[in-house]
Amino acid sequence: MMLKLHVMKLTLIKQVVDELADQLAGARVSKIHQPAPEILLFKLWNGRETLRLLISAEVQRSRLHLTEKNWPNPHIPPRFCQLLRARISRIDSISVINNDRIVQLECHGKQGTCRLLVELTGKSSNLLLLDDHGTIIDVLKRISSPEHQRVILPGEKYLLPEKIDNEQKIEEELKFQVEIDCTWNQTVEKLYSGMEHTENKHDFYRQLQQTINRQVKKLEKRLLSIEKAVQSQQNFAADRQKGELLLANLHHVARGMDEIEV
Repeated sequence: MMLKLHVMKLTLIKQVVDELADQLAGARVSKIHQPAPEILLFKLWNGRETLRLLISAEVQRSRLHLTEKNWPNPHIPPRFCQLLRARISRIDSISVINNDRIVQLECHGKQGTCRLLVELTGKSSNLLLLDDHGTIIDVLKRISSPEHQRVILPGEKYLLPEKIDNEQKIEEELKFQVEIDCTWNQTVEKLYSGMEHTENKHDFYRQLQQTINRQVKKLEKRLLSIEKAVQSQQNFAADRQKGELLLANLHHVARGMDEIEV
């Protein structure tokens, strides 16, 4: 049985986090991978089962949910992934903070407790690792531009992003179908898998159009070169006759002459 849903992204995040609260409490982190520049994958063991938690800070597909999908594991882990491996060995709790699209994971590691904040805020989506005092240890996407309201760099004090108003929330409404027997985590994975399929198809068409445009430009340039060559050869017969006349009258040509009539 399928049910159509039309919900705010914040509501969806809360549903997913509520499901994860019991599953992730005290879960051991066995592996952390970064299969894409803005995607982190945590492999966890909660004493009952192995879980794979996907966290994405992608602009169009920022999300957090359990996943069954297989992701590639880069041979050399990126900078932020290496830091998380060094600082996080256990997840103590997960919650939504500030009644906003921000998920907090209370974590523990060899160097003590820390917090991983997942800002699922569209264009400004990001992942930040904080210490006990709320200071940024490091961040997935560093921001130092004065154009932004917040400086997000290691050593800076963490400041919550400005909350969106009701008019902006309308832009983040999601329409999708959910199977009654699916969990919220499964529903979100299916939702964004569908988005990835659509975007990949659009990417293919865009790349194909770009390839065609490049080939057209090359052919136009080649055609122009051919037209110039043809134009330069239109006077070939007349130039050849003049050359033969000069060769036949070389004995009349004297040094220093600018012209001769033959």
